[in-house]
Amino acid sequence: MGVSANQKKVLLVTHYWEADHFGGRQALSRKNEACLESILGDNLLRYHIKPESGAGVFRKFYELVNLRVDGLTREVLLEILELIETNNVEIVYLDGSTLGTVAKFLDKEANVTVATFFHHHETTFFYQLFAAQKSVKALMLFIAVFFVEKFAINYSRLLLILTERDREKILKGVKQKETYILPMVVNQPVEWESTVERREEDDPYVLFVGGGKLLGNHHGIDWFLANVSSQIPYKSVVIGSDYDDLESEYSNNCQVTFKGRVDDLSSYYVNATAVVCPVFYGSGMKMKVAEALMYGKYVFGTDEAFIGYEGSIEKVGVKCESAVEFVDAIGSFEYTAERAKGIKREYVLRFSGSAQLERFKEILETLQS
Repeated sequence: MGVSANQKKVLLVTHYWEADHFGGRQALSRKNEACLESILGDNLLRYHIKPESGAGVFRKFYELVNLRVDGLTREVLLEILELIETNNVEIVYLDGSTLGTVAKFLDKEANVTVATFFHHHETTFFYQLFAAQKSVKALMLFIAVFFVEKFAINYSRLLLILTERDREKILKGVKQKETYILPMVVNQPVEWESTVERREEDDPYVLFVGGGKLLGNHHGIDWFLANVSSQIPYKSVVIGSDYDDLESEYSNNCQVTFKGRVDDLSSYYVNATAVVCPVFYGSGMKMKVAEALMYGKYVFGTDEAFIGYEGSIEKVGVKCESAVEFVDAIGSFEYTAERAKGIKREYVLRFSGSAQLERFKEILETLQS
Protein backbone atom coordinates (compact mmCIF):
# COMPACT_ATOMS: atom_id res chain seq x y z
CA MET A 1 0.00 0.00 0.00
CA GLY A 2 1.67 3.21 -1.10
CA VAL A 3 0.64 6.83 -1.47
CA SER A 4 -2.17 7.10 -4.01
CA ALA A 5 -4.51 9.77 -5.28
CA ASN A 6 -7.61 8.07 -3.89
CA GLN A 7 -6.31 7.91 -0.33
CA LYS A 8 -8.33 9.83 2.21
CA LYS A 9 -6.58 12.53 4.16
CA VAL A 10 -5.69 11.63 7.72
CA LEU A 11 -5.20 14.06 10.60
CA LEU A 12 -2.93 12.90 13.42
CA VAL A 13 -3.70 14.60 16.73
CA THR A 14 -0.86 14.06 19.14
CA HIS A 15 1.22 15.83 21.75
CA TYR A 16 4.16 18.11 21.19
CA TRP A 17 7.29 16.40 22.43
CA GLU A 18 10.43 18.41 23.02
CA ALA A 19 13.65 16.92 21.65
CA ASP A 20 14.68 15.86 25.15
CA HIS A 21 11.37 14.14 25.89
CA PHE A 22 12.03 10.43 25.88
CA GLY A 23 10.35 7.34 27.22
CA GLY A 24 8.15 4.49 26.07
CA ARG A 25 5.15 6.62 25.19
CA GLN A 26 7.08 9.26 23.28
CA ALA A 27 9.13 6.68 21.39
CA LEU A 28 6.04 4.72 20.35
CA SER A 29 4.19 7.88 19.32
CA ARG A 30 7.08 8.88 17.09
CA LYS A 31 7.38 5.40 15.59
CA ASN A 32 3.66 5.20 14.83
CA GLU A 33 3.73 8.67 13.29
CA ALA A 34 6.65 7.59 11.07
CA CYS A 35 4.61 4.59 9.90
CA LEU A 36 1.69 6.82 8.99
CA GLU A 37 3.98 9.21 7.14
CA SER A 38 5.63 6.37 5.22
CA ILE A 39 2.27 5.16 3.96
CA LEU A 40 0.35 8.43 3.52
CA GLY A 41 2.99 10.97 2.53
CA ASP A 42 1.34 14.35 1.94
CA ASN A 43 -2.05 12.90 2.83
CA LEU A 44 -1.01 12.96 6.49
CA LEU A 45 -1.65 16.17 8.41
CA ARG A 46 -0.60 16.77 12.01
CA TYR A 47 -1.86 18.75 14.96
CA HIS A 48 0.50 18.83 17.95
CA ILE A 49 -1.05 19.85 21.26
CA LYS A 50 1.27 22.10 23.22
CA PRO A 51 0.86 22.65 26.97
CA GLU A 52 -0.56 26.06 27.81
CA SER A 53 2.26 28.27 29.01
CA GLY A 54 1.45 30.33 32.07
CA ALA A 55 -1.98 28.82 32.65
CA GLY A 56 -3.10 29.56 36.20
CA VAL A 57 -4.70 27.26 38.73
CA PHE A 58 -8.21 28.46 37.99
CA ARG A 59 -7.79 27.97 34.22
CA LYS A 60 -6.47 24.46 34.74
CA PHE A 61 -9.37 23.70 37.08
CA TYR A 62 -11.84 25.07 34.51
CA GLU A 63 -10.47 22.83 31.76
CA LEU A 64 -10.41 19.82 34.08
CA VAL A 65 -14.05 20.12 35.16
CA ASN A 66 -14.96 20.45 31.47
CA LEU A 67 -13.16 17.14 30.87
CA ARG A 68 -10.36 18.65 28.85
CA VAL A 69 -7.05 17.14 29.92
CA ASP A 70 -3.56 16.74 28.46
CA GLY A 71 -3.44 20.30 27.13
CA LEU A 72 -6.90 20.35 25.56
CA THR A 73 -8.82 23.64 25.56
CA ARG A 74 -11.87 24.91 23.72
CA GLU A 75 -9.50 26.82 21.43
CA VAL A 76 -7.60 23.65 20.58
CA LEU A 77 -10.81 21.84 19.67
CA LEU A 78 -11.82 24.67 17.33
CA GLU A 79 -8.37 24.71 15.70
CA ILE A 80 -8.62 20.96 15.06
CA LEU A 81 -12.07 21.42 13.53
CA GLU A 82 -10.82 24.22 11.28
CA LEU A 83 -7.93 22.06 10.10
CA ILE A 84 -10.35 19.26 9.24
CA GLU A 85 -12.73 21.50 7.31
CA THR A 86 -10.01 23.43 5.47
CA ASN A 87 -8.22 20.30 4.27
CA ASN A 88 -11.21 17.98 3.72
CA VAL A 89 -9.89 15.51 6.28
CA GLU A 90 -11.91 12.28 6.49
CA ILE A 91 -9.99 10.26 9.09
CA VAL A 92 -8.70 11.45 12.47
CA TYR A 93 -6.12 9.44 14.42
CA LEU A 94 -6.03 10.34 18.11
CA ASP A 95 -2.75 9.46 19.78
CA GLY A 96 -4.02 8.65 23.25
CA SER A 97 -7.31 7.87 24.94
CA THR A 98 -7.06 11.00 27.10
CA LEU A 99 -8.03 12.79 23.86
CA GLY A 100 -11.49 11.24 24.07
CA THR A 101 -13.03 14.71 24.42
CA VAL A 102 -11.81 15.39 20.87
CA ALA A 103 -13.62 12.27 19.63
CA LYS A 104 -16.86 13.38 21.30
CA PHE A 105 -16.53 16.92 19.93
CA LEU A 106 -15.88 15.71 16.37
CA ASP A 107 -18.80 13.28 16.53
CA LYS A 108 -21.07 16.31 16.80
CA GLU A 109 -19.19 18.87 14.73
CA ALA A 110 -17.51 17.00 11.84
CA ASN A 111 -18.14 14.17 9.41
CA VAL A 112 -14.99 12.16 10.07
CA THR A 113 -13.97 8.64 11.04
CA VAL A 114 -12.05 8.53 14.32
CA ALA A 115 -9.47 5.94 15.40
CA THR A 116 -7.96 6.20 18.88
CA PHE A 117 -4.73 4.62 20.03
CA PHE A 118 -4.69 3.55 23.69
CA HIS A 119 -1.13 3.75 25.03
CA HIS A 120 -2.54 1.87 28.00
CA HIS A 121 -5.73 1.77 30.04
CA GLU A 122 -5.46 5.32 31.35
CA THR A 123 -8.20 4.81 33.94
CA THR A 124 -6.12 2.09 35.61
CA PHE A 125 -2.98 4.22 35.46
CA PHE A 126 -4.61 7.27 37.06
CA TYR A 127 -6.30 5.15 39.69
CA GLN A 128 -2.90 3.76 40.67
CA LEU A 129 -1.57 7.33 40.77
CA PHE A 130 -4.42 8.39 43.07
CA ALA A 131 -3.92 5.33 45.30
CA ALA A 132 -0.25 6.26 45.68
CA GLN A 133 -0.67 10.01 46.20
CA LYS A 134 -4.11 10.21 47.83
CA SER A 135 -4.46 13.88 46.91
CA VAL A 136 -7.46 15.91 45.74
CA LYS A 137 -5.68 16.71 42.46
CA ALA A 138 -5.00 13.02 41.78
CA LEU A 139 -8.63 12.18 42.55
CA MET A 140 -9.93 14.86 40.17
CA LEU A 141 -7.59 13.65 37.43
CA PHE A 142 -8.75 10.07 37.90
CA ILE A 143 -12.42 11.08 37.65
CA ALA A 144 -11.81 13.23 34.57
CA VAL A 145 -9.78 10.53 32.82
CA PHE A 146 -12.45 7.93 33.61
CA PHE A 147 -15.02 9.93 31.64
CA VAL A 148 -12.61 11.06 28.90
CA GLU A 149 -11.56 7.50 28.19
CA LYS A 150 -15.23 6.49 27.95
CA PHE A 151 -15.62 9.19 25.28
CA ALA A 152 -12.68 7.69 23.36
CA ILE A 153 -14.34 4.28 23.45
CA ASN A 154 -17.85 5.46 22.55
CA TYR A 155 -17.00 7.96 19.82
CA SER A 156 -14.21 6.14 17.94
CA ARG A 157 -14.91 3.73 15.11
CA LEU A 158 -11.68 1.79 15.69
CA LEU A 159 -9.81 1.27 18.95
CA LEU A 160 -6.08 0.56 18.60
CA ILE A 161 -4.94 -1.19 21.76
CA LEU A 162 -1.52 -2.16 23.04
CA THR A 163 -2.29 -5.47 24.77
CA GLU A 164 -4.99 -8.11 25.22
CA ARG A 165 -5.18 -7.26 28.93
CA ASP A 166 -5.87 -3.62 28.13
CA ARG A 167 -8.48 -4.68 25.58
CA GLU A 168 -10.35 -6.67 28.23
CA LYS A 169 -10.37 -3.66 30.56
CA ILE A 170 -11.30 -1.18 27.86
CA LEU A 171 -14.16 -3.27 26.49
CA LYS A 172 -15.60 -4.21 29.87
CA GLY A 173 -19.30 -3.41 29.67
CA VAL A 174 -19.05 -2.45 25.98
CA LYS A 175 -21.38 -4.45 23.74
CA GLN A 176 -19.47 -4.28 20.47
CA LYS A 177 -16.47 -2.33 19.22
CA GLU A 178 -13.93 -2.85 16.46
CA THR A 179 -10.43 -3.20 17.88
CA TYR A 180 -6.91 -3.89 16.66
CA ILE A 181 -3.87 -4.89 18.73
CA LEU A 182 -1.01 -2.48 18.02
CA PRO A 183 1.91 -3.43 20.30
CA MET A 184 5.03 -1.68 21.51
CA VAL A 185 7.83 -1.45 18.95
CA VAL A 186 11.25 0.16 19.04
CA ASN A 187 13.54 1.56 16.38
CA GLN A 188 16.60 -0.34 15.26
CA PRO A 189 19.91 1.52 15.78
CA VAL A 190 22.11 2.13 12.76
CA GLU A 191 24.57 -0.62 13.70
CA TRP A 192 21.81 -3.03 14.74
CA GLU A 193 22.86 -5.95 12.54
CA SER A 194 26.24 -6.17 14.27
CA THR A 195 24.90 -5.97 17.81
CA VAL A 196 24.74 -9.68 18.60
CA GLU A 197 28.17 -10.71 19.80
CA ARG A 198 28.70 -9.62 23.38
CA ARG A 199 32.20 -8.51 24.27
CA GLU A 200 33.61 -10.38 27.22
CA GLU A 201 33.72 -8.11 30.25
CA ASP A 202 35.81 -8.43 33.40
CA ASP A 203 32.65 -7.70 35.38
CA PRO A 204 29.62 -9.23 33.64
CA TYR A 205 26.33 -7.59 34.59
CA VAL A 206 22.57 -7.76 34.32
CA LEU A 207 20.89 -4.57 33.16
CA PHE A 208 17.81 -2.68 34.34
CA VAL A 209 16.54 0.31 32.32
CA GLY A 210 13.80 2.71 33.42
CA GLY A 211 13.25 6.07 35.09
CA GLY A 212 12.61 6.19 38.83
CA LYS A 213 9.71 8.63 38.56
CA LEU A 214 7.51 5.73 37.49
CA LEU A 215 6.40 4.02 40.68
CA GLY A 216 6.62 0.54 39.16
CA ASN A 217 10.25 1.06 38.13
CA HIS A 218 11.37 2.48 41.47
CA HIS A 219 9.60 -0.16 43.50
CA GLY A 220 10.80 -2.96 41.21
CA ILE A 221 14.51 -2.19 41.19
CA ASP A 222 14.45 -1.35 44.91
CA TRP A 223 13.02 -4.82 45.55
CA PHE A 224 15.50 -6.50 43.17
CA LEU A 225 18.55 -4.88 44.73
CA ALA A 226 17.37 -5.73 48.23
CA ASN A 227 16.37 -9.33 47.56
CA VAL A 228 18.21 -10.63 44.50
CA SER A 229 21.33 -8.71 43.47
CA SER A 230 23.60 -9.99 46.25
CA GLN A 231 22.76 -13.62 45.44
CA ILE A 232 23.56 -13.70 41.72
CA PRO A 233 26.98 -14.02 40.00
CA TYR A 234 26.64 -10.72 38.15
CA LYS A 235 26.79 -7.04 38.90
CA SER A 236 23.55 -5.06 38.62
CA VAL A 237 23.64 -1.96 36.40
CA VAL A 238 20.74 0.50 36.66
CA ILE A 239 20.12 3.11 33.96
CA GLY A 240 17.62 5.90 34.57
CA SER A 241 17.24 9.11 36.55
CA ASP A 242 15.53 9.79 39.90
CA TYR A 243 17.13 7.07 41.98
CA ASP A 244 18.94 9.41 44.38
CA ASP A 245 17.71 7.53 47.45
CA LEU A 246 18.87 4.15 46.11
CA GLU A 247 22.19 5.54 44.88
CA SER A 248 22.88 6.76 48.40
CA GLU A 249 21.86 3.44 49.92
CA TYR A 250 24.13 1.40 47.61
CA SER A 251 26.99 3.88 47.27
CA ASN A 252 29.43 1.48 48.94
CA ASN A 253 28.19 -1.65 47.19
CA CYS A 254 30.57 -2.58 44.39
CA GLN A 255 28.01 -5.01 42.92
CA VAL A 256 25.51 -2.25 42.14
CA THR A 257 26.11 0.61 39.68
CA PHE A 258 23.79 3.51 38.85
CA LYS A 259 24.48 5.22 35.52
CA GLY A 260 21.74 7.86 35.62
CA ARG A 261 20.19 9.03 32.40
CA VAL A 262 22.02 7.76 29.31
CA ASP A 263 21.36 9.11 25.81
CA ASP A 264 22.81 6.10 23.96
CA LEU A 265 21.89 2.78 25.54
CA SER A 266 23.33 0.56 22.82
CA SER A 267 26.68 -0.28 24.42
CA TYR A 268 25.04 -1.09 27.74
CA TYR A 269 22.56 -3.46 26.07
CA VAL A 270 25.18 -5.04 23.82
CA ASN A 271 27.54 -5.87 26.67
CA ALA A 272 24.93 -6.97 29.21
CA THR A 273 24.69 -10.66 30.00
CA ALA A 274 20.92 -10.32 30.26
CA VAL A 275 18.17 -7.84 31.17
CA VAL A 276 16.07 -7.86 34.33
CA CYS A 277 12.59 -6.38 34.56
CA PRO A 278 11.27 -6.84 38.12
CA VAL A 279 8.18 -4.67 37.67
CA PHE A 280 5.19 -5.83 39.68
CA TYR A 281 2.52 -3.31 38.68
CA GLY A 282 1.71 -0.84 35.94
CA SER A 283 -0.18 -0.80 32.65
CA GLY A 284 0.52 -1.03 28.94
CA MET A 285 3.68 -2.70 27.62
CA LYS A 286 7.21 -2.20 28.85
CA MET A 287 9.50 -0.60 26.26
CA LYS A 288 12.54 -1.94 28.11
CA VAL A 289 11.50 -5.48 27.14
CA ALA A 290 11.19 -4.62 23.44
CA GLU A 291 14.60 -2.92 23.58
CA ALA A 292 16.13 -5.98 25.18
CA LEU A 293 14.76 -8.24 22.45
CA MET A 294 16.08 -5.89 19.78
CA TYR A 295 19.57 -6.45 21.15
CA GLY A 296 19.06 -10.19 21.49
CA LYS A 297 19.02 -10.09 25.27
CA TYR A 298 17.33 -12.71 27.40
CA VAL A 299 14.85 -11.16 29.87
CA PHE A 300 14.18 -12.18 33.45
CA GLY A 301 10.88 -10.51 34.21
CA THR A 302 7.68 -10.63 36.18
CA ASP A 303 4.27 -11.44 34.79
CA GLU A 304 3.64 -7.68 34.60
CA ALA A 305 6.83 -7.14 32.60
CA PHE A 306 5.74 -9.63 29.93
CA ILE A 307 2.23 -8.22 29.40
CA GLY A 308 1.89 -7.91 25.63
CA TYR A 309 4.76 -10.33 25.03
CA GLU A 310 2.89 -13.50 26.03
CA GLY A 311 3.34 -15.20 22.68
CA SER A 312 7.11 -14.73 22.79
CA ILE A 313 8.08 -15.57 26.37
CA GLU A 314 9.36 -19.10 25.75
CA LYS A 315 11.72 -17.78 23.06
CA VAL A 316 12.99 -14.65 24.77
CA GLY A 317 12.94 -15.01 28.55
CA VAL A 318 11.44 -16.45 31.68
CA LYS A 319 8.87 -15.32 34.23
CA CYS A 320 10.05 -14.84 37.81
CA GLU A 321 7.70 -13.74 40.58
CA SER A 322 9.80 -14.33 43.71
CA ALA A 323 13.36 -13.64 44.79
CA VAL A 324 14.10 -17.36 44.74
CA GLU A 325 12.87 -17.68 41.16
CA PHE A 326 15.00 -14.71 40.05
CA VAL A 327 18.08 -16.04 41.82
CA ASP A 328 17.71 -19.58 40.47
CA ALA A 329 16.93 -18.51 36.89
CA ILE A 330 19.74 -15.94 36.64
CA GLY A 331 22.24 -18.24 38.39
CA SER A 332 21.67 -21.05 35.90
CA PHE A 333 21.59 -18.83 32.78
CA GLU A 334 24.20 -19.19 30.05
CA TYR A 335 24.57 -16.61 27.30
CA THR A 336 25.05 -17.90 23.75
CA ALA A 337 25.24 -16.05 20.47
CA GLU A 338 22.77 -18.51 18.93
CA ARG A 339 20.18 -17.73 21.59
CA ALA A 340 20.74 -14.01 21.01
CA LYS A 341 20.09 -14.42 17.28
CA GLY A 342 16.85 -16.28 17.97
CA ILE A 343 15.66 -13.48 20.25
CA LYS A 344 16.46 -10.91 17.58
CA ARG A 345 14.47 -12.91 15.01
CA GLU A 346 11.46 -12.75 17.33
CA TYR A 347 11.95 -9.00 17.64
CA VAL A 348 11.97 -8.53 13.85
CA LEU A 349 8.83 -10.63 13.47
CA ARG A 350 6.74 -8.89 16.13
CA PHE A 351 8.25 -5.76 17.67
CA SER A 352 10.22 -4.03 14.91
CA GLY A 353 9.38 -0.97 12.84
CA SER A 354 8.81 -3.11 9.75
CA ALA A 355 6.26 -5.25 11.61
CA GLN A 356 4.45 -2.11 12.78
CA LEU A 357 4.40 -0.68 9.27
CA GLU A 358 2.55 -3.75 8.01
CA ARG A 359 0.01 -3.38 10.82
CA PHE A 360 -0.63 0.25 9.90
CA LYS A 361 -1.25 -0.74 6.29
CA GLU A 362 -4.00 -3.07 7.49
CA ILE A 363 -5.43 -0.41 9.81
CA LEU A 364 -5.58 2.23 7.10
CA GLU A 365 -7.20 -0.18 4.67
CA THR A 366 -9.91 -0.74 7.29
CA LEU A 367 -10.41 3.00 7.87
CA GLN A 368 -10.37 3.82 4.15
CA SER A 369 -13.22 1.41 3.47
